[in-house]
Amino acid sequence: MAEQESPEQRERRERLEAANGVSRRRSQLDDARAGQTGQGKQLDTNKVREIRADLAAGGDKAVERRHGKGALGSAEAQKAKAQRSNVRKHESRLREASAERAGSAKGSPVRADQAQKAQRAKEKFVAREREARATSAVSRGR
Repeated sequence: MAEQESPEQRERRERLEAANGVSRRRSQLDDARAGQTGQGKQLDTNKVREIRADLAAGGDKAVERRHGKGALGSAEAQKAKAQRSNVRKHESRLREASAERAGSAKGSPVRADQAQKAQRAKEKFVAREREARATSAVSRGR
């Protein structure tokens, strides 16, 4: 049968066989990757977790001591550094927001006016109470 094929037919058949081989190989690779994903990912996340903890504890030198010089350039180290940076940014934003809230409670002109009015009202109340005690003491004969 191969002898009766025209050159175009043979070329077409070869292209189909090659395409089928490529797709078969791709599916095999995908299956292999799917099987390794769980364990490989777990190992990577554990290493990222360890490097992130080392970065927090002692910086790059701690990572270098524990994992070697090559570990600082690894994908896991880069991810750990990015995560650490994001944590620092988040903590910084929280501190700024807290300071802003504390500052606005103390330094706000509206709140300062309210605090002054409250203080004046308290002083007036205390003064009236003293007067009332003094007049009641006088009227009782003390």
